[in-house]
Amino acid sequence: MALGAKDKRYIDPVHDSEEIRTALGRVLNSDLFAHSERLKDFLSYVVEEAIAGRANEILGKKIAEDVYQRNIADEGSTSIVRVDAGRLRRKLTSYYETEGAKDAVRIQLESVGYAPTFIDHDPNSPAALNVSVAGEGNFGRSGKLTMVGTIIVAIMLLAGSVFWITTDSDDPPKQNDARLVERQALASKSKATVQADNLCVQARGMLFPIVDRPNQSIATDIFKQAIIADPGYSCGYSGAAHSLSTMALLTLDESERKRLAADAGMMAEKSLNVAPKDGWSQSAIAWSAFVNRQFDLALEHSALAANLSPADGNVLDFRALILLLTGDFKTAMEISDPKISRETGSFRFANRNIHAVANYHLGNYDTAIASLNAATELGDPVSALTLAYLAASYHGLRREQEARRLIRQLQENWPNFRPELLYAFYTKPELVDGILTALNDAGWNKSEN
Repeated sequence: MALGAKDKRYIDPVHDSEEIRTALGRVLNSDLFAHSERLKDFLSYVVEEAIAGRANEILGKKIAEDVYQRNIADEGSTSIVRVDAGRLRRKLTSYYETEGAKDAVRIQLESVGYAPTFIDHDPNSPAALNVSVAGEGNFGRSGKLTMVGTIIVAIMLLAGSVFWITTDSDDPPKQNDARLVERQALASKSKATVQADNLCVQARGMLFPIVDRPNQSIATDIFKQAIIADPGYSCGYSGAAHSLSTMALLTLDESERKRLAADAGMMAEKSLNVAPKDGWSQSAIAWSAFVNRQFDLALEHSALAANLSPADGNVLDFRALILLLTGDFKTAMEISDPKISRETGSFRFANRNIHAVANYHLGNYDTAIASLNAATELGDPVSALTLAYLAASYHGLRREQEARRLIRQLQENWPNFRPELLYAFYTKPELVDGILTALNDAGWNKSEN
């Protein structure tokens, strides 16, 4: 039976199994993947799991066990999966920019987990015809949409059709009832508002890892599309304020940094004007203030945001992040506690990572390692910082062999990462000095190319 909207087991209501396997075959038989057997096995496994209706069960430890035949008790097994997932995402991007530019269905590996998604692509659409691979972001120097822009258009087209996987059922969903009521309220206002909300949900899931600048750029463009869909809906302004602020922190050029920070502040103010009682709007003001080094204002508005939206995972994450970066590790640890329910916003959050880093600073290295490993297992955002803090935590426990192994993985898979970028985030240099010392003692300088 072809899997479609009436198959409640399947995560994708648009494409059937034959279409997806055809798309998979094109990737696996391409020249780019010809000598990447492990990545082909990885991709085949996650796609087939999705087709079988088990996309939500794809975890790092399952991939390690089923694909790599690794013992899940081996601490290095999930690290290998995490690293290969990053390699696979980059290779898929390269494939769709070259050999697969005309593929009708594209496979994406979620940036916050290992489950694949499948996106329609029209090679004759105006966006596709304007594809340029010269730029790193969504728009090249010519101003034309790159492949990422095409994906954004596809997401917009799909957003209206993907709501609940079981919407053909006569029974209402038994989970996320509050979210369903919220969506019904938005629909009563305008279908355009529902579309804007769909886009916001997509983009809010890309705000972490915080050091992933390409993701921040993609998120910004999706938030802007949400604003176009409904200029009277605050979420697009709030989200763009967050992503633009993060891009400013990651930008070395001072004039560009100031421009991005100014754009973020403008978006935050627009969001506040539209919805002053919304926690996400207050969070936008807080993160924009933090980037502009108005730390007291950032703390004030992030606290207000958490009080207004106490179950919004993104709001709580940015509140905890601001506390962490200003040195209040104990409160950051409490707010990012994984036991706290997160009911709205992105489907994956950064709280376990923040919880780990707070525990690292408090000297609770075992807890930091456990939190980071749990985050990886559960599909939370993963970045170079994950390995950096893991290595520093193992060093804190004097487990130098594990620390050195992680340093090697970090430099192999994120060769452009420099831990000094943390100085742009923390409010006090001494909060970073200890991390850099731990990494250097663990072999960072010795293994650096």
